Amino acid sequence: GGAALVVTEQTRSTMEHWNTVCADVSCVRCAREYVLPVRESSWLDRCWSRLSVRPFRCQVCNARFRTRRTAPSPEHSLRSRQYVRVPVELSALLQFHDGATARAMITNLSIDGCEIHSERGLERGETCTLQISGFHDTGMIEVEVTAVHTARPQTAGLKFLRLSELGREEIGRFLYIRWKAWRRERQTEGTQKRDEGRPMVGR
Repeated sequence: GGAALVVTEQTRSTMEHWNTVCADVSCVRCAREYVLPVRESSWLDRCWSRLSVRPFRCQVCNARFRTRRTAPSPEHSLRSRQYVRVPVELSALLQFHDGATARAMITNLSIDGCEIHSERGLERGETCTLQISGFHDTGMIEVEVTAVHTARPQTAGLKFLRLSELGREEIGRFLYIRWKAWRRERQTEGTQKRDEGRPMVGR
């Protein structure tokens, strides 16, 4: 069978990403509350922002939409990024145009792309097919990708070029489940800290 999805220990970068998710805003398409405030990219965005109508990107179904939000969006240094990266350990296989293949490990994932460590290095701009194993419903997802950066040997950031609707839904569900689990953990930690800080009342 495929390798199981395993979420690694969250890095500071991932914490910053998840802290920017607006849990009080729901996607107008899929109704999930896993959306990210994104940069205003047009004059229409800027006009609407004067009425407190802000642009958002859903991290599940990829919809970009505007909605009214009077509270300020979370401030962060990654405002230009439109997708939240989730750290994972997920087995994959690269298939190249010359017929060669190479095993890879996905180390972070979003609905738009991923980062991998592979047996074979990629050149920036190179395209290939990535087979991702281990998903619950589909078993394997196949997607055409291109390397957008190669910061270290055998490590590459990949952008998804062609991905089936079923594959996108599967990845989106996985990311949403991880967001909900992280949020519950944060809420539990907050409750425990409040309880610890309460003074003991004697009988």
